[in-house]
Amino acid sequence: FFFLMIRRPPRSTQSRSSAASDVYKRQSNRRPCKKHRFLTYQMRSRRSKLTVAMVFLALTLLVCMSQAELRFVVQFNRHGARGPFPTIIDSPGWKQSQQLTPNGMRQLFMFGSELRRRYVKELQFLPEQFEPSVFFIRSTYLNRTIQSAQSLYLGLYPPGTGPSLDWNYPQNKAIPPGNGPFDFSNLQLEALPKLFQSIPIHTKGYREFEMLSWAREVCPATVRRFEERMKTDRFKKLEDEFRPMFKKLSAALGVPVEKINLKTANDVYDTLLMDHYEGMKLRLPYRGELWNSLAALYNVSQLLKDFDTRAEINWATTKQYQEMVALMDDVVADRSRFKWATFSCHDVNINLLLVSLNITSGDCVLQKHRDRITEPDEKCPFPAQIASNILFELHENDGKWTVRFFYEDQQYPLAGVRNLEYSKFRQILVDSYDPDFFGKCFEPVLPEGEPSNEGWGVLHVLLFIVLVLLAIALLSLVFVTLSKLGGAQKTSLPH
Repeated sequence: FFFLMIRRPPRSTQSRSSAASDVYKRQSNRRPCKKHRFLTYQMRSRRSKLTVAMVFLALTLLVCMSQAELRFVVQFNRHGARGPFPTIIDSPGWKQSQQLTPNGMRQLFMFGSELRRRYVKELQFLPEQFEPSVFFIRSTYLNRTIQSAQSLYLGLYPPGTGPSLDWNYPQNKAIPPGNGPFDFSNLQLEALPKLFQSIPIHTKGYREFEMLSWAREVCPATVRRFEERMKTDRFKKLEDEFRPMFKKLSAALGVPVEKINLKTANDVYDTLLMDHYEGMKLRLPYRGELWNSLAALYNVSQLLKDFDTRAEINWATTKQYQEMVALMDDVVADRSRFKWATFSCHDVNINLLLVSLNITSGDCVLQKHRDRITEPDEKCPFPAQIASNILFELHENDGKWTVRFFYEDQQYPLAGVRNLEYSKFRQILVDSYDPDFFGKCFEPVLPEGEPSNEGWGVLHVLLFIVLVLLAIALLSLVFVTLSKLGGAQKTSLPH
């Protein structure tokens, strides 16, 4: 106010008094206008901020709604590094064949640690401590797959995450029956030393399905089919294509060339690969030309030699798919508390899934070898290696369920879609079921051109009836003979 009184009057003003009065008039007229403008600006500013906040909130809600919630994961993993199978070359450095090695245990442990980082810590999908009702863990009956499952879960739930006793629980109650003595002084309240978490591992299916459909112990016809497949023109041409490599391999390993074929060459590569994993002295330069050719043959054979036609692939995946559908259906229908299912299995199980879902094929891998491409890509990944893994993620978004497929930590599309609707995914699996699975397990495999004996089943029935009749007749004869002998003894007794 004092500043306004002493400021210089406008030049157009004749006197100080009139100038001062004009200033007062202008000030009195402008004050409401400035206040109104300020309030208007403030209201507009608040409206703008409110609008921005509402838009931001709407976008946030839209993003949150568009993000599907992870509800269930099905995991397939191959066992870790193991001892080699018997083959045409010696393995002097190996004490036990086909058993999981310490390096193999470490491989699965590291993978379990990565799963813990991703699904426990980052996504907070799995609980911090193991809960049996959340997990279904299945393994084939072999030592290496059971130990691989144990090693994986030791990484997923390491020591320190296991259970402990209640502090007021009498520790002398937690001892087995017997005279002892039992020393539990070092355990304190730990249920197991270092809070180790024990893991339940099943060797039967979720609904008693068998996962080793390709094994000779389960389906004897598989071996016969393999032998017949090796005689086909396709595999003869494949063997001819790699025959120059067989000669080089013979010279490098000192093995007679006539002993090298598709099967023995694969076994040789398996042995060399296990030597590599264990840090043994290699008999071929690693990643050299001969090594890469042998690896290419191995990769192609892994995808072709076991199950070549679509019908064989469908037959071999039937039990795996039935088990997956059973687990996922229960989650979708809210009949299960499972969040995670693990299948500790073999390379054949992984490769069957890759080929069945059109993720890769033996033909594309063979073409890579012909083009001298030694690295996989999204269009043609290589088959299962040691400790390979597959993840099926089941997501739910406002009642809509989708499936995402991951192989070796990389997502691949299913039926051309990265987020496939579960109903469509389920139909793909169901359509591939073979209703005559067990019948084909034991059916004889006839050479090409040889007619099948349609009356073979009837002949078996007739033969069975004849054997039953003969057994009844024999038992009747024995009974009659014994009866006669008993009667004769009674008549000879003194009265």
